Amino acid sequence: DLLTAERENNTKLDEFFQDKRQKLSKIYSHIKKISEDETFLGKPDLDQDFSCHLSEFNVICKELDIEYEHNKFNKGASARFDDISTFTCAIEIYHDFLFQVSKIELENKTDNDTLLLKPYSDLALKFTTSENYLISVCRFCTTLNHYCLNLALTKNRIAYQRIHIIYKFLTVILDNLMNIKIARNCGLRRAYDAVKWQKRDVQKICYDLMLIEEDCEVAAVPVSQE
Repeated sequence: DLLTAERENNTKLDEFFQDKRQKLSKIYSHIKKISEDETFLGKPDLDQDFSCHLSEFNVICKELDIEYEHNKFNKGASARFDDISTFTCAIEIYHDFLFQVSKIELENKTDNDTLLLKPYSDLALKFTTSENYLISVCRFCTTLNHYCLNLALTKNRIAYQRIHIIYKFLTVILDNLMNIKIARNCGLRRAYDAVKWQKRDVQKICYDLMLIEEDCEVAAVPVSQE
């Protein structure tokens, strides 16, 4: 009957999401491992280290888009699609940031040349909503905070420069979020409130490393977003 068919479809959907999340988690762990490996700082052709996982990521996104079209009107499916879309988006933002920030360091690019935040229109997962995109950006700020702590422990000149870039990046993200009217008690509001604390924590790291002082030895690289 109809109820049985609905239950069977929900079971299949749960198994589908579980499989995709496990694969996405492995991709995220690989990206995180590379980002925290000091030997990759300043390394050219960084995308070669991501190429295999990036191909798998794009395949997963296509499969998720197809599944979304089949189940977007099913009862209870919306929340599950929202959850996996924010996770998927966060992975893509993280990967793109690492690739773009390396351009600044290796090619002496400036804020006019490099966009550190992947635009919403360029996301691989097409059913991602603008709100879920912004939630992913906010959560990514927490990732950057943890990343800066790891960079600070490397005692590497490139790592210290990258922390400064991240601080300016977080400042621009927060400034732009403050210009958006966000409803209270929604997922985006909760994610946005945390960004202020992430910026503060990274700012403290910068001060501790004396990266914001005018006479600091590490060259400050200006970064801005549109």
